Amino acid sequence: MTSLNNSFELECIDGRDDFLRIPLSPIVPNIIGNGPDGLGRAVEEIPQDQGWLTFTIVDGQVLLEDGLVNGLELRVNGQPVAGSVMLGPEDIIRIGQSIWRIHMPVKDDPKAAEKKTDSLHSFVGLERLEDRFKLADLFGEVFRKKSARDMEDQLLTGTSRHKPALLDFEIGWARPWLFARFLVVSIVLGLAMTYAMNRFDNPLMLPGIMFIGTFAMPLSVLIFFMEMNTPRNISIFRIISAVFAGGIASLVVTLFLFERLSLLSDILGASSAGIIEESAKLAVVIILFGRDDSFRWGQNGMLLGAAIGCGFAAFESAGYAFNLLVESDYSLAAFSQNIIMRAAHAPFTHIVWTANAAAALWFVKGDRPFSLSMLRKRLFVRVFTSSMLLHMLWNAPLGVFPIPVFLDLKFLLLGMVGLSISLRLIQLGLRQIMDERSREIERLAST
Repeated sequence: MTSLNNSFELECIDGRDDFLRIPLSPIVPNIIGNGPDGLGRAVEEIPQDQGWLTFTIVDGQVLLEDGLVNGLELRVNGQPVAGSVMLGPEDIIRIGQSIWRIHMPVKDDPKAAEKKTDSLHSFVGLERLEDRFKLADLFGEVFRKKSARDMEDQLLTGTSRHKPALLDFEIGWARPWLFARFLVVSIVLGLAMTYAMNRFDNPLMLPGIMFIGTFAMPLSVLIFFMEMNTPRNISIFRIISAVFAGGIASLVVTLFLFERLSLLSDILGASSAGIIEESAKLAVVIILFGRDDSFRWGQNGMLLGAAIGCGFAAFESAGYAFNLLVESDYSLAAFSQNIIMRAAHAPFTHIVWTANAAAALWFVKGDRPFSLSMLRKRLFVRVFTSSMLLHMLWNAPLGVFPIPVFLDLKFLLLGMVGLSISLRLIQLGLRQIMDERSREIERLAST
C-alpha cells in the first residue's frame, strides 16, 4: 500500500484565516488559539481572550476537544460540538465564521476500487450497501430518551430558518427515531378508541378508528423518510401538503388510467395495478414538483415520492376499510383485521415503491426542470421497473407460506427487496452530497 499523503494538517478554506494550513503533530496535542500558559498556534478567528481548541491524533484519527468558553460558535458538519468529537477527512469544522477541514494520510486500498455488487445490483444497477452500514446503528437512537424539544427540533426542517448550507449537512447515515415515537402514540390512541368502541358499543368511534388505523403506519414510514433526508430542505408543510393533495390526485389519475387501460386489467388482472398505479403516482410527483429546482438531491425525490405514496396508501386503505363495513353489515372483526393487515403491509408497499422511483428520477433530474428524455435514463428505467414488478408480484395470486398478520411470507420477502433498494438509493444520495460537498470545498480552497 502506498501512502498518498503522509501528514496531518488543519486547513482554513474560508474566513479570516483563509489559506492557512497548520501541520498537526502526531506526538503531542495541538493547541489552536491562546492555550494554557500562552501555548498554542495563534489564528485570527480565535482572539487571545476567547480560549483554544485542541486537536490530538489518536489511532490515525483526529480528536477535537472544545476549549472555547467565551462565545465563539463551534460546529462540526453543522452540529454544535459538546465535549469532544472524532474527526474524519470529510468533516467540516466551523470556528466562528471560518470553515476548516482536516487533511489526513490516505492509503491505497486495492479493494476500495472494486465495486461491491450482487444480484440486486444486476437488476436495478445499484451497488450493495457498504460494510460500514449497520442496521443496528441506523436505529440506534430509537430507544434513547428524547425530550419534547428534541421532537420539535426534528420537525424543524426545510423552513427559511432551518435549511442548512451544503457544508453544514450531516454526512453519513442518519439515525431516525421520531417515526417510532409517532407510531407508538398512534397505536396507543387506536387501542384506546377500540376499547371505548367495545366498552360502550358506540359506532361513532368507528371513523376515528378508521382514520388512526389507516394513516398511522403510512405517516410513520413517511416520517422515517423525512428523517433520512440529509439536506433537510423540505418543510413539514410541503410534506403534509403532498400527502393530501398528491394522495388524492394520484387516486384520481389511477381511476382514469384504469378506465382507459381496461384491456391491460383484463389481461393481467390485479397485477395490472403495478403498472397503472405506479405510473399514476410518479406522474403526480412530476406534476407537483417536476419544475421545482430547489429540490435537487436524489434524497429529495425519495421524500417527495414517499409523501405521494403515503397519501395514496392511506386513502386507499381507508376506502377498503369503509367498504368492508358496508359489505359486512357492520362487522368490527373484519374491519379491524383489514386495518391491521394493511398497516403491517404499509412499510413495504406504495410508500417505498413511489419513493424509489422518484429518487431515481431525481438523481437524473437534479436541479433541471423535468423533461421526457429523463425517463429514458438507465438508472430511472431500472428502478422504476423494479417498483412496478414488486407491485405486480405483490398483487399476483401466488403465495409462498402463510404467516400471521402479513398473510403470506411473500409479502415480507418482497418488502425486504423494496426496502433494500431504498437503502441503496439513500447510500447513492449520500455519495451525491459528498461529491458536491467536495467540489464546494475545493472551490472555496482555491478562491
